[in-house]
Amino acid sequence: MPAVVVSHGKNGQGAYTVLGTQTAVGTDVDEQDNQLTGAGNTMVNLDFVYKPAIPSFDDEVAWIPPGVLFSRMIRAGKLP
Repeated sequence: MPAVVVSHGKNGQGAYTVLGTQTAVGTDVDEQDNQLTGAGNTMVNLDFVYKPAIPSFDDEVAWIPPGVLFSRMIRAGKLP
């Protein structure tokens, strides 16, 4: 995927503030993966993972497929 949009949810663990500093890293393994702090840039969305929901995990992840990204960039005049 060329682009991934992540919301760190209500708890905000691992998110960046408007000043560019990162909030405290959570203890939940899936939340740690979504913080992009050296975890191999793995993104976790429990909608696509076969395991029970975890109460401490509140991140939301959306992938943007290449075709959608490229067509939107062309319409915006950012690609030829």
